[in-house]
Amino acid sequence: MRDDSEALHPAIRRSTAIRAVLGVGLWPVVLADSVVRCLTGDSWSSTVDALAFVALATVAYVGLGIPVAATVPRWERWAATAMTVGLVVDVALRAPRLRDDLALGDAVLPAMAVMLAVVALADRRDRLGGRSSTLHWPLGEGDWQIVEGNGRLLNHHWTVPAQRGAFDIVGRAHDGRSSRVLFPRRLGDYPIYRVPVLAPADGTIVITRDTYPDHPTAGSHPAGNHVVIDTGQERILLAHLAPGSVRHTPGDRVHAGEELGLVGSSGNSTEPHLHIHAVRDGAPLTLVFRDAPGGHRRGARVRVQNEKREDRPPLATLKI
Repeated sequence: MRDDSEALHPAIRRSTAIRAVLGVGLWPVVLADSVVRCLTGDSWSSTVDALAFVALATVAYVGLGIPVAATVPRWERWAATAMTVGLVVDVALRAPRLRDDLALGDAVLPAMAVMLAVVALADRRDRLGGRSSTLHWPLGEGDWQIVEGNGRLLNHHWTVPAQRGAFDIVGRAHDGRSSRVLFPRRLGDYPIYRVPVLAPADGTIVITRDTYPDHPTAGSHPAGNHVVIDTGQERILLAHLAPGSVRHTPGDRVHAGEELGLVGSSGNSTEPHLHIHAVRDGAPLTLVFRDAPGGHRRGARVRVQNEKREDRPPLATLKI
């Protein structure tokens, strides 16, 4: 039975509050001075420095996903985009009146922005050699976001070789964040909490855990409650499930789209989310999805449409 009244663990509540403050307030505070200097500067030197700093922040935000998009409300992302475009237009209009005092040192920040863009592009292209078989998206109808994905630069899974292709998936509330309120206080504040987890492929259940609570607990398995499916081509782990929700035992055969359990926050989890990764002969694999084609990375958004087909789960579309 669903228990939306269960309060978040105090440590998790503090962590989510900090991330919410950073997500909503980081860029306005960091960029305020540069935006003012860009709009009021009367020389190329001050304007280029300010505009380059804004470019650095834009690359970090769009290219590297800092902070994670699921912590930032949708209106702020649109505002940041509009602000950047407005600054470029403003500088272009004032260009004839700006004093030409450029020096070699003024190339430092623009060069850093270009270098960071190259790093972000390389990180996005950082893929594993092996690929999984073509899988079904492991969640049903809804609006989902990948908050950890391939790439080594900001992927906390990279330090565990078997998990280098892992995704952490959260739900998206109406304003684009992973919780329905700015400062969540209970598990039910997250739209993904207790959403059914679906088998991504036909296979045999080889491992299950179902007794860990939805809170950090000493001695808890890092994956918390989880299911491992052997498809014959790879082993797929789906982790951080809700206690008591796992529907199968080792040896059971499952089919793609069949319910395995419910999303929880057990094990090493900072908020309700679904962790999924696949390995073949112990080597990590890049996850490939039939219903969510295209590249997947930190910040990618997947929306599962209402349309359903008789021979497969609801159709999913990918939006970056």
